[in-house]
Amino acid sequence: MTIAVHPANYRTVRGRTLVACVMDETAQWRDELSALPDVEALRAVVPALLTTKGLVIGISTPYGQRGLLFEKFRDFYGKSDPDTLVIKGSTTTFHPIVDHAQIERELAEDPEGNRSEYLADFRSDLSAYCDRAVVERCVEADCRERPYMTRYKYLCFVDPSGGQHDSFCAGVAHRDGARIVLDKLVEWKAPFVPADVVVDIVALLKSYRLHAVTGDAYGSGWVQGEFKDHGIHYRVADKDKSTIFIDALPLLTSGDCVLLDDPRLVGQISQLQRETGRGGRDQIRKMRGAYDDLANAALGALVYAPGHVKEQRAAAADVR
Repeated sequence: MTIAVHPANYRTVRGRTLVACVMDETAQWRDELSALPDVEALRAVVPALLTTKGLVIGISTPYGQRGLLFEKFRDFYGKSDPDTLVIKGSTTTFHPIVDHAQIERELAEDPEGNRSEYLADFRSDLSAYCDRAVVERCVEADCRERPYMTRYKYLCFVDPSGGQHDSFCAGVAHRDGARIVLDKLVEWKAPFVPADVVVDIVALLKSYRLHAVTGDAYGSGWVQGEFKDHGIHYRVADKDKSTIFIDALPLLTSGDCVLLDDPRLVGQISQLQRETGRGGRDQIRKMRGAYDDLANAALGALVYAPGHVKEQRAAAADVR
């Protein structure tokens, strides 16, 4: 059997006998349940190829300097090896009839990004946001949500969506001394009717005694209107998504935040990447083909979480 392997099916190859395996676009693979889906896929297919001595063929456009494709290129390109052959070529090398002038225009428009697309160069401007092991250390095992408690003051942060493609997510968090704790994380996957999701979020807000919600500026007009119709004030966050991710990083690396046991949340945070912009300023973005809706809702709630109620009252008394 010959099989083409991709993130949707690589777990199904175990127990089969294969004569060859083609791993297509491995540098672009994303799996929220695994930090290294390409490496795990290779581990799954190698036993299936042992009896036939079959080949594993990886074909991909390069991307960041990590993962199976980059490791094979780094270790074997330009070297004589009896078991591994690495071939690299530009678009015009493999497809000489393409429009060369158009490719030159694309390279001039975005040199760093399009060098990987057309020249088969790995990008040097990308790095990991936070190691998966660091994120996992912040997770409280087997805790999916935390109920409302009167001694805390809560905040809800939402990542809205129009209901066609991305999820609509909401996260609730509070501060407990030096720690910031994620209490609730809910995701509504597309397709959905946004007004119906707002009704569900209003119920969530009421369960935590909240009369306001904070969220990003996506479609803020209609989002604000929908929540206002239910007596909820929608505050537009003064930080964009990238800034929220940057501000949340010290909480993750120091262990000063407590996350819920949600594998998709861990996966989304782990797959964020740091990209150096043209002006030299770092931006934190999701990987191509990945999602960040849960990460934005959860980390937004942590960054904007209010102080402890009793601490605030004590501070107010000192001022008086």
